[in-house]
Amino acid sequence: MRFSILLLVCAGAAHAATMSETIEIRNWVVDYQRPTNEPRKQPFDLGDNAKMGATLANNAYPAPSIEAFVGDDIEITIVNQMLAQEVDFVFEGVDAKQSAPHPISQQGGTFRYTMTASKPGTFWWHARLPTQAATGLKGALVVRAHDDPAASLYQEERILALSDAMQVPEVCLSPSGVSDLGCPEIDKATLNGQWGDGSNAYPMPVVEVQQGRCYRLRWLGMMSQPSHFQIDIQDHTVKVLGGGSAPASASTSEFGVASGAGVDTVLCADQHPIINKDYSIKMTYVGKSMTKSFSAKLRYSSGSASEKPNFHV
Repeated sequence: MRFSILLLVCAGAAHAATMSETIEIRNWVVDYQRPTNEPRKQPFDLGDNAKMGATLANNAYPAPSIEAFVGDDIEITIVNQMLAQEVDFVFEGVDAKQSAPHPISQQGGTFRYTMTASKPGTFWWHARLPTQAATGLKGALVVRAHDDPAASLYQEERILALSDAMQVPEVCLSPSGVSDLGCPEIDKATLNGQWGDGSNAYPMPVVEVQQGRCYRLRWLGMMSQPSHFQIDIQDHTVKVLGGGSAPASASTSEFGVASGAGVDTVLCADQHPIINKDYSIKMTYVGKSMTKSFSAKLRYSSGSASEKPNFHV
């Protein structure tokens, strides 16, 4: 599932525009293992072992992606419709022009954040309070260069947001975002808001590609505490464009994505599957006190390379 904000309001100097959007913050009850992925259950249909009190931006998890070009101004108006909590936000990787002087009040409080996109990269925006970010208030912030030196290497682009998933982050996280009160450091991990074990109820996240096409994959670590994921895609190598543990321009079969960081890679669907068209994406969480592996699938679709692929997560 992918949401993005890309609204041109006015053009200024060459290559400059203003990106503007209103984001409404509301409380809701979701399945913490796949908060807003379809098929989405109503709160009264959720079991007690899955229910989480979430905080959603525009009813989406992850929160909507903010996308701009270098030189653009960004205006994000927050309307806080939560019942009992104030909220404030941090926008990483951009130059703030106007930030909230105090948290935005609940039940209708409004503030417009303004900033300038000064450098390209894959960043994120999130609630300043770690527990609010862990319950849903976090999303990608992508700034593109007008003249992308890697543009010839790929035909499609995707954002892949990695996160830990906790059922009760308000209990398990301290105010500073550290795992607390005897909770495990990580329970589940989501890829673009979806965890799965391969069952009918919780299918694995699927990234669908087409043989012969290349993809810019913008990996983003949105974990609640300092940690990283090691990513290994079966029978595929990626070219690292920037970020992560591998040097830029390196071709590698495994790379790391740290919390709060973006790693841009290019993956080409260059295999020739005959029967099994699924390749494992292994995502290994490496934290302070534990290591745990999770899985997703890279799936070759049956369409031709000229058709636009689906993207399940």
